[in-house]
Amino acid sequence: MLISFLHLLDRYILKLLLPPFLFGIGIFTVLLVAGDVLFYLANLVVNQGLSLWVAIKIFLYKLPEVVIMTFPMAVLLATILAFGKMSSHGEIIALRSVGVSFRRSLVPVIIMAVGVAVFSFIFNESVVPITRRAVSNVLEAEIGKKKAVLLKEDVFLREMEGEELRRVLYIAQMNPRSGYFRRVIIQEFEKNRLSRIITAEDGFIEGDSWVLNDGKIYNIDKDGSVSSVAKFKKQIMTFSFSPQKAVSMAKEPQEMTLVELKEHISMLKAQGASSKRLEVRYHQRLAIPWAGVVFVLIGAPLAIVPHRGSSSMGVGLSVLIIFIYYVLLSFGQALGDAGEIPPLLAAWLPNMVLGGVGTILCLRAPT
Repeated sequence: MLISFLHLLDRYILKLLLPPFLFGIGIFTVLLVAGDVLFYLANLVVNQGLSLWVAIKIFLYKLPEVVIMTFPMAVLLATILAFGKMSSHGEIIALRSVGVSFRRSLVPVIIMAVGVAVFSFIFNESVVPITRRAVSNVLEAEIGKKKAVLLKEDVFLREMEGEELRRVLYIAQMNPRSGYFRRVIIQEFEKNRLSRIITAEDGFIEGDSWVLNDGKIYNIDKDGSVSSVAKFKKQIMTFSFSPQKAVSMAKEPQEMTLVELKEHISMLKAQGASSKRLEVRYHQRLAIPWAGVVFVLIGAPLAIVPHRGSSSMGVGLSVLIIFIYYVLLSFGQALGDAGEIPPLLAAWLPNMVLGGVGTILCLRAPT
C-alpha cells in the first residue's frame, strides 16, 4: 500500500515539474538569446557587414547550444515552483503527517535532474560541437571575404597519409588573415609511432609553406626516449593540405568532443607545454550538465519557505542562484587557467560549493 502511494506521489510531483520545466526552457532561452546571442549577431551585422540571412543562419546554428544551457536552469525553476506550490497548498505538511519526509519527496526530482544531466551530456558531445563548427565555417566564409580578423586559439590539425596518422599540429594562436601564428608543436609519426617533435615560438604562412622561427627538433627513439635535440632559427615545412585548407580544418576546444580534447591534452603534457586551459574546459564539459542536480538540492529547501510559491518569486530566486553559480564558475575557470588551483577543482568548484550548501539546507529542512 505504502509503495503504491509513493509511486503515485512520484508521478504527481513529476507532473508538477513538467510544465514549469518547459516554461523554464522557454524563458531562459529568450533571456540568453536577448542578452547574448542577439547582441553578438547585431555586432556582426553592424560592424562586420554580415547579411541578415547569414545572421539568421548563425542564430539557428547557435540555438542548440543556447537551449541545452537552459536545461539545468529549467530544472531549478521547476523545482522551486513545484515545491513552492506544494508548500503553499499545505501538501508538504500533509505528506509529513503521513510519514513521507521532505527528503523522500526529492527522489523523483533528483531522478529527473539526473536524466536531464545525462541527456545534456550526450547532446553536448554529439550535436553542439557540430553546430559550433558550422558557426565557425560560416564566419570564416562570410567575414573572411571582408578581410576581418578572426583570431583562433588552441588550434589542432591532423595530417593523414592513407589510414595512418602522419602529423599532429598544435597552434596556440593563429591569425587566418595574416597567416601569423604563435607557439607551435608538431608531432610526426612513422607507422603510428611518435618519431619526432618540432616546436617553434612563432611563424607565418608564405604561399604553400609554413615558416617556423626559433624552434627545436626532438628525435624520439622506439622506447620513447629523446635521442637528439637540434635548434633552428628558421625552418620551412610543407603539408599535404594547403594553408587555406588548414584554416578550414582547424578545430578549437569548443568544437571538439571530450575524446579529442583528452587526446590533445595528453599531447601537450608530453611536450611539457601548459595544458591547464584545455584541462579546465575538459572537466567543465563533465561538470556543468550536473548543475541541475545541485540546483535541486539548493532550490527545493528554499522553495518550501513560506511565500516562495509565486512564479515571479520563483524566477527571481532561480536567476539569483544561477548568477551565483556562474560567478563561481568564472572564478574557478580563471584560477584554473592561471594554474592557481587544479583543473578538476576549478571546473567542479560551483557544484561543490552550491552542492554543499544545498545538502546542508536539505538536512536542516523539516522532515
